[in-house]
Amino acid sequence: TRLHRMHVEHGVAVEVGRAAWIEHRDADGGAALPAAHRLHLHDARTVDADVVVLAGGTVPDTALAEDAGLEVADGVLTDAMGRTTVPGILAVGDAARARESAWAPSRHWEPALRSGAAAAAALLGDQADAPGAPWFWSDRYDAHVEAVGDMTVPAGGRIVDREVRGVVVASFALAADGTLRGAASIDDPMTVKAARRIIDRGIVVDGAALADPAVPVKSLARG
Repeated sequence: TRLHRMHVEHGVAVEVGRAAWIEHRDADGGAALPAAHRLHLHDARTVDADVVVLAGGTVPDTALAEDAGLEVADGVLTDAMGRTTVPGILAVGDAARARESAWAPSRHWEPALRSGAAAAAALLGDQADAPGAPWFWSDRYDAHVEAVGDMTVPAGGRIVDREVRGVVVASFALAADGTLRGAASIDDPMTVKAARRIIDRGIVVDGAALADPAVPVKSLARG
């Protein structure tokens, strides 16, 4: 909500919905549209636009892996060290997915970097460091956004917001047993760094303490 409001404050209109189909104005101006394109949404709303950018995420190309007999499922399946189901073949990067991971595939630069290091360790006969909860960052205007883990609320869990002077600065996804599943912050990277330690260690945390801006999140990482 805060990020959406930030876009609005910068003159960006935010429309949430699913596009059913897109109508395009004819090159010769034959279609009576005020803009080059008109998006028809599933709830019968329409949005006119001069440019339409489709950002549907990524789909791993596993054709070569399938031809080689590797097991695939939303990516090339590997163990934690990048080893595939075919001896002698390793997979790294965005197209690889570790089957033992408790997290959904995270196709950001850090997992790709770590998967390369893990595969290198496998080739050298070493043990790679545990990857931990997935983490990513993004800059929006002059705001720095970071998130770690999974913000999807598990059954029986809840979202806990931390506010400073009425503004949400961080949100946390708690499981029913009190363990932290995910965290996100704006302009507070140290909170996410501490939350990552809490997630990786499986520490049970108090929701009221997470919501209290007077309680440093790093103090909760001690267990």
